[in-house]
Amino acid sequence: MPARVFSLVAAILLSAAPLIAADSDLILHSGKIITVDATFAIAEAVAVKDGRIVAVGRTADVLARERGPKTQVIDLKGQTVLPGLTDTHTHPLGAAVSEHNTPFAVLRSFADIRNYIREQAARTPKGEWIQVPKTFPGRLAEMRMPDRAVLDAATDHPVFYDASYASSVNSYVLKMSGITKDTADPPGSRIVKDAKGEPNGILVGRASSLIKNAPRPRSFTELEQIDALEQMLKRYSAAGLTSIGDRGTSAEAFALYTSLKKQNRLPLRIVMTARLRPEEIERSTWTTGQGDEWLKWGSFKVGLDGGMNAGTAYMREPYGPFGAQLFGIDDPRNRG
Repeated sequence: MPARVFSLVAAILLSAAPLIAADSDLILHSGKIITVDATFAIAEAVAVKDGRIVAVGRTADVLARERGPKTQVIDLKGQTVLPGLTDTHTHPLGAAVSEHNTPFAVLRSFADIRNYIREQAARTPKGEWIQVPKTFPGRLAEMRMPDRAVLDAATDHPVFYDASYASSVNSYVLKMSGITKDTADPPGSRIVKDAKGEPNGILVGRASSLIKNAPRPRSFTELEQIDALEQMLKRYSAAGLTSIGDRGTSAEAFALYTSLKKQNRLPLRIVMTARLRPEEIERSTWTTGQGDEWLKWGSFKVGLDGGMNAGTAYMREPYGPFGAQLFGIDDPRNRG
């Protein structure tokens, strides 16, 4: 058997069910079972029945008590069994449709961004949009938002860089949209300027609404969304995740999850966060814990300001000089 690490569900590792009669579905033995209990004990074997852990302990004991004629028995030969990983903040549907046609590009520096833009420009008709995949500035080697000098790697195309609660555009877009040093900041937002007072391409908050002829998200059929969502959930599972928290579930996404569940196509467990407008919460029939272990509601989410990844979330203390650099905001006293 090829060397690999087995991944089990974290929740059931934390609290094993009481011992039951023999004939477990699966026994993994002669390995290192990371229990993550109060003492972080490491056991030799684990038995599973009906998707639940029923025994953890020494190999000889577990085999003697839990093995039956139909039990699948796997000798780990010293390999490690880890609890399943849980990612508590994901946005599966948005990620899924964004990768429906184009694989996500990993961008780690301004050089990567410039190369990506040039590659797209070579295959995109002049005048058509080039959208840089969403990348927060904290993931770039330069640790700051790219400005128009970076995005001007293409001068015959409008270029848009997405940082969720902030964005950057190239000189083409600034000119096309009529954004100049005299353009007023939208309420609560900013057009970031350079030392000469000219817009440097970074648009914070609702300033992005000033972009003319902005690229519109492509529409997808229900079948396309279901298939794309399933593929994204499978990517999570392949990375070792056994459960996720969807931190912005709409009624549309809930219907897609429900459809996948009915077809037995959910590869992992999902706890949903209902993202509603304040006035919608009282009318909602969703309640925390509603559902089952595969698909259920967790919390409610209401957004009132912005995002920490773009320096727009309102903070008790200023973001400081580092935050100013990271988000392209020239005021270290900025609190979002």
